[in-house]
Amino acid sequence: MDLTKNIIPEEKFNNLILALFTLISVFIFWNGYNEYNDLSKVLNIESTSKLERLEFDTKYLKVSKAYLEDASNPKINYVTVLALESTPTDVTEEKVLESNFGFSKMTGLISHPSFLINDESESFWKSQIYLEFFYGFGSMLILCVFLIALLRINEKKQNRIFSKEIGKTFNYFTALLLLSFFLDMLIYGRLMIFLNETYYLGESITGGGSQLKLFIAAIFIFLGNVIQRGNTLQEEQDLTI
Repeated sequence: MDLTKNIIPEEKFNNLILALFTLISVFIFWNGYNEYNDLSKVLNIESTSKLERLEFDTKYLKVSKAYLEDASNPKINYVTVLALESTPTDVTEEKVLESNFGFSKMTGLISHPSFLINDESESFWKSQIYLEFFYGFGSMLILCVFLIALLRINEKKQNRIFSKEIGKTFNYFTALLLLSFFLDMLIYGRLMIFLNETYYLGESITGGGSQLKLFIAAIFIFLGNVIQRGNTLQEEQDLTI
């Protein structure tokens, strides 16, 4: 038995990995389609007297739909802002602390505020919810497309890591990560501006964005430059030989 021989031919192995990532991309797309349908069920305007509650989470929001049995309008939609925490007044805080006397934990001092979706605010809330949904869904899909592109380029370059094309691919993905970071900040800022103007809150509009993305982007910039530099050295060595 030749231990130096590949169990699976290299070309078939590359095609197998490519097929795997393609299936993952299809799964993400299908899962996103199903989640979009679930979100639509929460946001639709259909009314019923059945006691039921539907919820859907995005990055900064939890949108909920509740059906009430005894009400003139049996359906209510409301949004809980997960990126914001409200602190009660000193008087309310004192009452809460007094009611919790003797317990090891103090409860009820901080909570996530919720807002009803009415006719005036419906347009904003729907656009914000869909923005956050497609942002999360698109990020995962773009990641899979990047990995597929990387595999294809690597296969064409006969598994040569130090190639100009692979280095550029890393740089392109770094640009997408930075764009995603700033887009996330814009989505967050849009939400806070609306809350400040509509409900007279004093929240900072600077926020959002994942520090992890900046860290990964820095690593990818480094890898992209190393790979392109390695390609230059390899070409110079080839010419020397």
